[in-house]
Amino acid sequence: TGALLTGVIQSSSASVGILQALSMTGGITYGIAIPIIMGQNIGTCITALLSCIGATKNARRTAMVHLYFNLLGTFIFLALFYILNGIMHFTFLDDVLDPAHIAIIHTSFNVLATALLLPLSNVLVKLATISIKEKPGKEEEWPLDERFLDMPAFALEQCRNVIGRMATLSRDTLLMALSTIEQYD
Repeated sequence: TGALLTGVIQSSSASVGILQALSMTGGITYGIAIPIIMGQNIGTCITALLSCIGATKNARRTAMVHLYFNLLGTFIFLALFYILNGIMHFTFLDDVLDPAHIAIIHTSFNVLATALLLPLSNVLVKLATISIKEKPGKEEEWPLDERFLDMPAFALEQCRNVIGRMATLSRDTLLMALSTIEQYD
């Protein structure tokens, strides 16, 4: 539920706010909120995944690292949580929680997942590299290089060319977005 709602509205902050508002009704317990919060962390990846469509290989890999980070963090956190619950039988799971505790759980998860997975960043990169394979074709390169700084006239000309290409790409993207909005029903 948390992943779906966050994916649809493309904002984990907004979905956390919605969960906090629902908690003020007194109907949200820790047992309900914790899996939803974990799902919200997975759902927040949809923005990065959507933005990398048609992007470079490295941009797609970066989005995959974000997804793998949240998937692994959620899996590890929930596995440990439910194993400990099976051993200790947490009594607080049926307690109603307030908006502050939702924020604390959300922040704690992100801090703990970062502390746990930061040393494993190379593993996340390898997973992303496996997921987004090298294509035989060559990606478009932009002709900006520090070596051009020795020849200012040439460097400025290259900058003008790149800025022109960037402006064209920006205009084309804006026109595609506007045409999509015009066709929206």
